Amino acid sequence: MIIDGYFQVLREDLTAALQLVPTVPRASAFHLQQAAEKLVKAILAAEGIHSSVGHDIGQLVAKLPAGHEWKAELAELEYLSRFATAFRY
Repeated sequence: MIIDGYFQVLREDLTAALQLVPTVPRASAFHLQQAAEKLVKAILAAEGIHSSVGHDIGQLVAKLPAGHEWKAELAELEYLSRFATAFRY
């Protein structure tokens, strides 16, 4: 199931973020962003909403219907979007 796949990769990204934070914080921030992105995409998939390929958490969260029980909390993760590409390009 696609949702299980998102959560598997999410756990891997969180593990990497925790391991890298003391020595390579920039890489840690990237993995933290990736984990947040996978969380939002898993929730979208659970709701039957197609997610885009992009990394902008705010745009992904905006696909959730108004009043969705986790929309406000997920929107708070938007600040992580800048770490998706900030150190890669």
